[in-house]
Amino acid sequence: MQVDQAEMKVALDFNLSPKLATVLTALYGQGGFEFVHLKDVVASTTPDVLWATTWRNAGGHFVVSGDISIAHKPHHRQTARTISA
Repeated sequence: MQVDQAEMKVALDFNLSPKLATVLTALYGQGGFEFVHLKDVVASTTPDVLWATTWRNAGGHFVVSGDISIAHKPHHRQTARTISA
């Protein structure tokens, strides 16, 4: 995982294609963005709060999720708070 050079580090969650991270980095990488798929950071079985903490500790800024019901899941709302803390 190479996240130290970008000004804005964005992870894509397991609900999105890993190829999307590659494409977005190619398009916006020169602008200071780096997109990383969570599969390159943690195992898919990693609990939400643990991967969120791992991503934050790696200097990550945001996570883009393909989970359309995330707002209705209390543990996912807590994970979002963990990332932004």
